[in-house]
Amino acid sequence: MRFGPYFNRRFRRIYPPFLLALFITWAAESFFRGRLIQPNWVELTGNLLMLQDGNVASWFEPFLGNAALWSLSYEWAFYMLFFLTHRAFRSHVHAQRWVVFAVSLVGFVTYQIKGNQLSLFVMYYPVWWAGVEICRELTSTGRVTLRGQFPSIANLAALSFLWLVPVRAAAAAGHELISWKHPVIELRHFATATMILAFGLLWHQAKWQGFYRIFGFFERVAPISYGIYIVHYPVVRVASLYTGGGSPWLQFVLVLPTVLGLAWIVENLTIGRRSKAGTAMPSAHPV
Repeated sequence: MRFGPYFNRRFRRIYPPFLLALFITWAAESFFRGRLIQPNWVELTGNLLMLQDGNVASWFEPFLGNAALWSLSYEWAFYMLFFLTHRAFRSHVHAQRWVVFAVSLVGFVTYQIKGNQLSLFVMYYPVWWAGVEICRELTSTGRVTLRGQFPSIANLAALSFLWLVPVRAAAAAGHELISWKHPVIELRHFATATMILAFGLLWHQAKWQGFYRIFGFFERVAPISYGIYIVHYPVVRVASLYTGGGSPWLQFVLVLPTVLGLAWIVENLTIGRRSKAGTAMPSAHPV
């Protein structure tokens, strides 16, 4: 695998829709404020470099408050880390999962010393890598098993337990523990990833009984799910101007078709459409 073609495929899949989403976010915010706004150029540059996040240690906030954009920086970082991991340890494929875990431990330790964005990227790497292990077992054996994926579950569980240390320390120091703030949010992320992976594997063993009855509808919107994810926030923000006399139905009528329409445009009218850029991306976020 050569870096040039790999980078080109990933760039064409991620960036064109992302750039269009940045413009939509700016246009929506300008409409919300009733004037053409001047963006924060430092913040915009950080977003263009895929360094945005809403974490307490992040360097750049998501552009104009579009909070959904935070996860794209992780997606991009994981793509770059995957290439480095693959190239450096291509002769030791089965050892890669442990290398990823070790790198994550380094990220955890360095983050405790000094909170920073790079430590967060490498610390969360095993969450994304769990998907790589599933793909590898499936392509090599034609099936996915609990035994084959146990290292991924164990790694995520170990990181979850590690995050109990700073959470307990914060509680002992009298700090308020809030589920969406550091250090609880990191513990919640790893614990949730562990449970979802384990539950998904158990459901797979049960041949996904009832899966399509529950989630089958979403198969129809899956092709534009990335677009929905990155454009829904600015649409919701504009719709909040129209309360409809307190009725939530007007907002719903405004938001749903607008989000779906913009998502279709983002997915189909950019140069990064799937047919040109390769297969859909494995996700660190719900797209």
